[in-house]
Amino acid sequence: MQRPPVRALLLRRSVLLLLAFMLTILVAPYFAPYDLHSGLVSQTKYQPPSSTHVMGTNTLDVDLFSLVLKGSQVSLIIAASATAISLAIGLAYGMISAMVGGWFETVLMRITDISFSLPRFLILLAVSSIVSEPLSVPQLILLIGMTGWFEVARLTRGEVGSLLTRDWVLAAQATGVSRARLAARHIFPHLVPILAVMATLGIGHVIVLEAGLMFLGAGGPQSSLGSLLQSASGISGWDHWWLVFFPGIAIVLIVLACNALGDALRDVFAPEQVHAWPTT
Repeated sequence: MQRPPVRALLLRRSVLLLLAFMLTILVAPYFAPYDLHSGLVSQTKYQPPSSTHVMGTNTLDVDLFSLVLKGSQVSLIIAASATAISLAIGLAYGMISAMVGGWFETVLMRITDISFSLPRFLILLAVSSIVSEPLSVPQLILLIGMTGWFEVARLTRGEVGSLLTRDWVLAAQATGVSRARLAARHIFPHLVPILAVMATLGIGHVIVLEAGLMFLGAGGPQSSLGSLLQSASGISGWDHWWLVFFPGIAIVLIVLACNALGDALRDVFAPEQVHAWPTT
């Protein structure tokens, strides 16, 4: 049987533009117009957008455009790493619970339901407020990743439970295939489309989550987009509007790009196409 038209996705102009946008964010800090470690780059604090500084300068006379490029890269790295941790934990948790079944599955799913009912943002805010020092990038990635796997586990468990009732899985079990081989060679390929969609949507969600934590002063990396919003929050009035406007627009564009890419992947990996994939 023929695989779903993945190449057709790459040919869509919108997706190409989104991928180009994400790639530009990752590599643009290396081509930033000003060196962020060289100290003062402007003679005037709060310089408005101009031909010299297209996004103006901040309180430390640093070019805001260079800061936004670097902050976008840091926020994307944090979001992608935390989402990868959540997907790995949720995938393993959901597959194990579904394949073992019985009372073991019931207990694991009740734990997931209880954990899923707790507000994630409040948990992150409470933990970050308890620690005496600001969270480092690895600590923030681990904290966000460890609190975002509940939905992944629930969806994985439901999908694996549905796949286990299909004829080709029953046939594989009848031939004596081990559970490990069944999960790796037969079940996991059918979960890849779902994981891809959840990854793209999860990255956008984590970027907003990290920005919210930083804006409330929960601590963390001082070079992310959220830290730029937090540093500008104490400035009153609209005289220095660019300090909030441009980092906020960067967050909105990244989240929209992730959501649009996730929707495009979801359209390509339609359920009727995914279940028609070969399993050998």
